[in-house]
Amino acid sequence: MPSIENYLHGYDPKEQGRLYEQARFLEPRVFDGVDFSSHNHVLEVGCGVGAQTEILLRRFPNLRVTGIDISPAQIARAEHHFESLLEIKNRCRFLAGDAAKLLPSPNAPFDGAYLCWILEHVPRPLELLRNLRQVLSLGSKICVAEVLNSTLFVHPHSPALTRYWGAYNALQKSLGGDPWVGAKLGDLLSRAGFSDVQVRPQPILHDCRDPGGREGTLLYWRDLLLSASENLLDRALVQKTLIDELEIELDHLRKDPNAVFFYAFMKAEARS
Repeated sequence: MPSIENYLHGYDPKEQGRLYEQARFLEPRVFDGVDFSSHNHVLEVGCGVGAQTEILLRRFPNLRVTGIDISPAQIARAEHHFESLLEIKNRCRFLAGDAAKLLPSPNAPFDGAYLCWILEHVPRPLELLRNLRQVLSLGSKICVAEVLNSTLFVHPHSPALTRYWGAYNALQKSLGGDPWVGAKLGDLLSRAGFSDVQVRPQPILHDCRDPGGREGTLLYWRDLLLSASENLLDRALVQKTLIDELEIELDHLRKDPNAVFFYAFMKAEARS
C-alpha cells in the first residue's frame, strides 16, 4: 500500500467527493466482465472512501466486502458514507491498515479480492500481491483495474496537456508509484503466484460519432488532472500559467466537433 504521503491526489473533502463521481462515471467500463456473484467475502484493497465498495455490494447482493486502506481519513469518510446506505451497510466493514502486512490465516476468510486504481500508487506492488495471495482461500478470484498512462491521446494536439501530463506522471513516479503499471499486471500476478492470469485492455475512444460521451469524458478528465494540481504546484513541477493553459485547451477540445479522445486502462483476472 502507498504511504499516506504518497497519494498524489490528496485527501481533502473535494477530492473525496470526486472519487465517488469517478466510480459512478467509470462503473460501466470498470465492472465490465467483473463477476463476484458466486463469491461470499471479497477483500477490497485500497478501498479509499468506499466508492467502489458501494458498487460491489449493489451489483452482488449476496456479497460481503471488507475494505482496507492505509488512510484513516479515507476510512472515516467511507464509514460516514455508508451510515445512510441502510440496505447494504451491514454487508461491509472497513479497516485502516497496510494490506501488504496482513497476516496469513489457515482459515482464510476471503474467497475474492478486488483492486482498482491502487497498484499505481504502491512502491512495491509485487510484495503486496504476494501477501494478498496468502490471505485468500485456494482458488479465489482476484480482479484488478489499473492505469496505463502512456495511452492518452487527444486531437487536436494539446501542448499544455502534454506538458502537464508529463509532470503528473513524473510526480507519481517520484512518490513511488507507477503510471504504467497496467501493462505489467500479467507479469506481477504471475510472479506473485496467481494462476489462470488473464489481462485485457479497456479502451475509451470518443470522436464526432458520440459528442455527448466525448464531452462527459473530457469533463471527467479535467477534474482528474486538476486533482493533482496542488501537489504539482507545491513541488514546482508546474506553474499556474500552465494550469490556466490546460483548462483553456480542454475547453477548446470539448467544443471542437472534430476532437478525438483516446485512453486505455488495463484489467486483469486471476486465481489464487
